[in-house]
Amino acid sequence: MKDKTLDTIYMQEALYLARKGEGMVSPNPMVGAVLVKDSRVIGKGYHERCGEAHAEINAIKSATESIDNATLYVTLEPCCHTNKKTPPCTEALKDLPLKRIVVGALDPNPEVAGKGVDYLRNQGFKVDVGVLANDCHELNAAFEKFIVEKKSYVHLKLAQTLDGKMVTSTGSSKWITDEDARKKVHELRFKYDAVVIGKETLINDNPSLTIRYGLDKGKVPWRIVIGDPAGLETHYNLFNDKYVSKTMMVFRKRKYSVTEEAKIKLLEERGVKFIPVSGEGNWLKPSEILTALASEKIGSILIEGGPTLLTQFIEAKEYDKLSIFIAPKVIGNGRSFFESDTENMEEALSLRNPRYEMINNQIIIEAEGLN
Repeated sequence: MKDKTLDTIYMQEALYLARKGEGMVSPNPMVGAVLVKDSRVIGKGYHERCGEAHAEINAIKSATESIDNATLYVTLEPCCHTNKKTPPCTEALKDLPLKRIVVGALDPNPEVAGKGVDYLRNQGFKVDVGVLANDCHELNAAFEKFIVEKKSYVHLKLAQTLDGKMVTSTGSSKWITDEDARKKVHELRFKYDAVVIGKETLINDNPSLTIRYGLDKGKVPWRIVIGDPAGLETHYNLFNDKYVSKTMMVFRKRKYSVTEEAKIKLLEERGVKFIPVSGEGNWLKPSEILTALASEKIGSILIEGGPTLLTQFIEAKEYDKLSIFIAPKVIGNGRSFFESDTENMEEALSLRNPRYEMINNQIIIEAEGLN
């Protein structure tokens, strides 16, 4: 078997390990590492949680024998900067008796971006780069957008009837899908830093936006409401449950009345975080929202908002992925998730690379954004 084939096999194992960190390592990337000696795997590791040891270190610590002349496979370039909670991996590797280091993809972080590989080569290591590079980049699409564009990665999620409606004419929307489909939504929530809704959804549905069905692993995502806090009551679940400190409101900065200021202060004392955004107009632009969230180190979001918020992000082309849960129900008059004045069929929204899944009698369509 050729070395290139072996490299692919071991990098696939490293990718499998890296995915185990999904939902737990943000705003860091998912990274996996495998130590190989004499065609045998002698160590494995992955980045398990933000602030803890990186994949390379965990793989070395797990080694079952001497690592002399071993090859280290790692999905992402070892870090070489100190602007983080853990020491640079390049410093931990520089004195090890490794024979070779194989890197899947270069780190897009400007503080690394090839510098880690250059450093290791200067230390005398043979370093090969680019094994399953596309897979390694795709694994960390959210991290790369956050690092390069300084914006949160966006996954839109919605449930609709067969005739394309999210809510009835009276505003009723619970429940379009069954419990098995809703469990799938909670699996999605676990993958992201935050779950986002609009003020309208908060008022109509009073959601909790936590991770349930035993899928949380101790994680509580940020629960974010987009909209002006004026006129809001204080009884909603997000403002009163035990996770209130994980609640955030993002809104256009303006002057409030004494009564409104008092209500905001009350909610702040409970633990709600308010993020005022400067700019023109009453409505926040999706790009402004994403920049504001990225400044709070929120690298990825799952938007479960209503038709208004979803339409804003779709029209602005500020989304990376879209999941549509379709139930075999028909309600007639109601609201669609994309309320746009499309006049010609050639102007219709066309989704890229759609994938399909069945849960009981419901269809889930997952596709990529158009930006």
